[in-house]
Amino acid sequence: MKRLLFVFSLSTSLILILSACGKTEGCTDRLADNYDSEAEEDDGSCVYTPTVSITEKPATIEPSGNSYSVEVQNTSALSLLTLYYTASSEEFIGGTYAAETFNNPDINSTQTIEVDLLESNLLGDHTFTVEIADEAGNVVSDEFSFELVDNTDPTGSLDINLNTSEPVTLFMEGGVSFFGTWQDNYMLMSASISFIEVDESGNFIGYIFEDFVSEDYSNGFVNSDEASGVNPSTFPNGNLGTAAILLEITDAAGRTKTSQSRSFQALW
Repeated sequence: MKRLLFVFSLSTSLILILSACGKTEGCTDRLADNYDSEAEEDDGSCVYTPTVSITEKPATIEPSGNSYSVEVQNTSALSLLTLYYTASSEEFIGGTYAAETFNNPDINSTQTIEVDLLESNLLGDHTFTVEIADEAGNVVSDEFSFELVDNTDPTGSLDINLNTSEPVTLFMEGGVSFFGTWQDNYMLMSASISFIEVDESGNFIGYIFEDFVSEDYSNGFVNSDEASGVNPSTFPNGNLGTAAILLEITDAAGRTKTSQSRSFQALW
């Protein structure tokens, strides 16, 4: 009886030992990069690598006002510690003109990053880089290069302040009252208002008084402006003929727009 009990006990021990030795070890977490579908026992070898990507990488970007936006997307099985981006351009002394860190961003999410441009002309080549770091110390990044462009013409309007659209004769002793506005989707470089001579159809003949209003925006960021006043009246006496007031504006890309007031007969 004792011999049978001993044999049974020994057989059971051998089965247990063989059973334990037969388990396949590996990563059993389906979220891990190295998940092993055949693993029966987790051995602590699971690896988690986050990803970050820029969803669209256009060759050119046209800013809206003084900024542009970039959309980034991340995936991660672990909590993220930071999301960090930089924007750089050879047009800017020092290279990097924008950088920001976002702490504890949401995992598996899409985020739109608004990049502010500085108050200077940054049209040209740019590079945008984004980087994320998770709680395990994994760091991944993505980047793209693009050209910042301004393909939109500036706009503006200017007219003399009259309550009629009919042809008029104006005595120039006190000048002519005018009002004008102008703007650009990115950045203005200059604007000027001149008193001009035109033919009966309103076509430009020549300047009577050039740039009596002149604005230089190259040293600061301006994308809209206006002016009102009275044009100069310091001209020789006599019948001047048909005249108008002309607005000329130029943006950072060198695109020029003109706007001309109604024509009028100018007399002194």
